[in-house]
Amino acid sequence: LWQQLHDAGIVTGEMPNVVDIEVIPWYVRVIQGLTGQFAAVFLLLFVLSLFRDFVKQEEVAFVLGLLLIGAAYTVFRQLSTAFAGQFGLMLSFTGHALCLFAVHRALDNSSTWLIIALIEALLVWFIPHFLHRFFSCYAAVSALVIASIKLPILWLMPSLTMIAVILLWLHEVKWLTQSARFRPIAYAFTFVAIQMHSTFSLGYAAVFQAAEGRGLSAQTWLIPVNEVLLGAMLVVTIIKLLARYQITVVSKQGLAAIIAGSVLALMSLQATGLAIAWILILLGFSAGNRMLLGLGFFAFWSYLGRYYYFLNISLLDKSYVLIGTGVLMLLMRQGLKHLRMEETHHA
Repeated sequence: LWQQLHDAGIVTGEMPNVVDIEVIPWYVRVIQGLTGQFAAVFLLLFVLSLFRDFVKQEEVAFVLGLLLIGAAYTVFRQLSTAFAGQFGLMLSFTGHALCLFAVHRALDNSSTWLIIALIEALLVWFIPHFLHRFFSCYAAVSALVIASIKLPILWLMPSLTMIAVILLWLHEVKWLTQSARFRPIAYAFTFVAIQMHSTFSLGYAAVFQAAEGRGLSAQTWLIPVNEVLLGAMLVVTIIKLLARYQITVVSKQGLAAIIAGSVLALMSLQATGLAIAWILILLGFSAGNRMLLGLGFFAFWSYLGRYYYFLNISLLDKSYVLIGTGVLMLLMRQGLKHLRMEETHHA
């Protein structure tokens, strides 16, 4: 590989010395991680049992929670083993729980949730651990959603979250040097977008139940607007990917892709959620990201299955819908395949 790079003029000089990298088997890492979790749990149980009367005081609980989060930060900075990672993770989660207990009386205030979101965002940026960054980012976005629960923007949060997902994955090349920091953020936004839209698409009653009786914004007319925005994002994502692969919009292949995306966007207005699934599938396929591609396929079949289950028609009519959808997709695939072969022949 070094010789090939040298012949291509990409590298110069002598080949660097080969460094042996110690590869730890996955099952050893799993055992180390479980051991770290058990050690942290028993240590915390011992400490909390000794100071259980003090921990019941909110001020003490808050200070102790901050100290545990600081201890987790020290563990992550000093050690990089699976044991240390899981040990620090449990310390941090316990610290989070104590801090939430300390401020639980103020959780009905939207400003409190904004402060929680800000703190979690700072933890995402500074604590160097993948899972901790993932969960902290997940908590930060969830806190923002709860903070906006009485505002009309609540019903647009799935589309706003998907904007962040698209920007992060489309510009992955720009943050590859900071992959350890941005990759868990991208995955967290992806999971939040899927979960949030799945809850919102069940209707006002489901969101009200998930909000545990808190007052919700009555501007539910924004829910269809959210679906329109998601469909538009699907078309925009296709246009961006066409530009990445230097395929002009006015070409036959480009027009076919945009028409197919528009049809899928219109279908998503009825079978809500399909636009999110197709966006993730396109982003995962274009980046060669199997994890993202798998999430897209999982979301696609989940949304499609939910739509089929809640469709208020007879089973025979449902069969006709499935047959028609399958035939339409096969025709679209055949048309794209024909256009590709035709352009290759002309080239």
